[in-house]
Amino acid sequence: MISPVRPQRPRELAVHGAMLGGALALTMIAWWPAVHGWFLLDDYRWLLPSDRRFDVPRAFISTWGHGYAYRPLMRLSFFADLQIFGWDARGWHLHNLLLHALNATLLFSLIRAATDAWLPALAIAALFAVSPAGHENIAWISGRTFLLGGFFFLLSANLLLRSMTTADTRDGERFFWWGVAAFVAAMASYEPTMVLPLLAFVTVRSFPSLMIAPRDVVSRRLRDLFLVLILFGVGRVVLLRGHLGDVGGWSALWLYQPIRYYVTYYVLTGHTARIIVPIAVLAALVGSPLLMRSARLPLYLAITAFVLFLPFVNVVGVADRFFYLMQIAAIAAIVVLFWRIGTVTVITVTLVLTIAGAADCRQAAREWTEAGTIARSVAADLHRMYPTWPTGTDIVVDTLPRQIGRGSIYVLYTKESMLQRQPNPVTIDARVYFGEELAASPALRAARDGRPAKYFRFDARTYGLTELSASEWETVHAAAAR
Repeated sequence: MISPVRPQRPRELAVHGAMLGGALALTMIAWWPAVHGWFLLDDYRWLLPSDRRFDVPRAFISTWGHGYAYRPLMRLSFFADLQIFGWDARGWHLHNLLLHALNATLLFSLIRAATDAWLPALAIAALFAVSPAGHENIAWISGRTFLLGGFFFLLSANLLLRSMTTADTRDGERFFWWGVAAFVAAMASYEPTMVLPLLAFVTVRSFPSLMIAPRDVVSRRLRDLFLVLILFGVGRVVLLRGHLGDVGGWSALWLYQPIRYYVTYYVLTGHTARIIVPIAVLAALVGSPLLMRSARLPLYLAITAFVLFLPFVNVVGVADRFFYLMQIAAIAAIVVLFWRIGTVTVITVTLVLTIAGAADCRQAAREWTEAGTIARSVAADLHRMYPTWPTGTDIVVDTLPRQIGRGSIYVLYTKESMLQRQPNPVTIDARVYFGEELAASPALRAARDGRPAKYFRFDARTYGLTELSASEWETVHAAAAR
């Protein structure tokens, strides 16, 4: 039976301070190699060039980057890093690690406040801290979208829960409105956090023992929460000039993404530690009827919440990245299932999974770091050869890897990395191509419309570029075609 715990402030501060210290230590152990990474992929398109500071206030009344998205707090977060750390990527990565540790602490706090069971809360938070499923959010600077959104999401959930468990005190109303403010901040950081009112509704219906507040107070606060969501959604559409965001009609098809993600990045890679994650998901699905029975969770309500929740998330955000918070359900299911066997069992399983997860997190962080090193080296060589890139000239790079493990490399962003060093970063005219793709696609070559290009070969040993003449490049690919 779930029973809420009332906060005792001096003791709570000590517990949460110790938890934050432990979460920070665990995060640093698991993810430290990411600190040595460089700016990569969307970092070059979303982060602030130093001569465009006006983008910060503009982000509060329009889009925040190169697409239709309303995320002003993300823009503010990156701007703060730029002022504090400049273009030293280590500080930006440390910011990500700190946010992840804070999120693990808030997760512990939320579960402990809801259940008054500190050991399962500790186990779930520890496994969350070292879950390799969060690699895209933690090891990639632009992945901070969900780190920051997740921070405000979990903070809001904590405050809203405490507003319900302290409704008979003067703190209840204050907790609620602080929770609403954190919810607005979450939505202004990353769109998928808009699901919070739905999850609050499901929680209230499924676990009535959590609600000390009178029924009319709970209903009024739920209505207020949904009203805030509606007002924010309307305001967001107005500020985006009628756009819903970067959402196409095919977005509902993203429902298959979780399956594709796990199969591609965990099962097909053949790494034993990574296979733990799909096993955990499978166990969660198998164990969910037991959990629903033990918690008296109505099956129809759980199915309804799932049907509403998952498509909504995939329409407004990238499915892969949303695993950062979605994985909590699977982690919690595993811990609860082993908890039924015994305390010693759950402690043993948690320790084994924590060690395995930390090892795989370090590997994922190293892969992202190596991908960033390649992108940095390519950009540095291009700038060294051509301090000012000739306008209207394309870039063609041979033998450049697309991916290092889980760290992605796209040639497109080589251009973007160069833009940071150009006198006029907005109007430079250059397209970037994988040499192999260009050589194999007559349609792609025709689409270039006879534009001039500079040709390069990437050396996987030195991470350096060697320039080729157009005739040398054509000869290489003509020989390969034969």
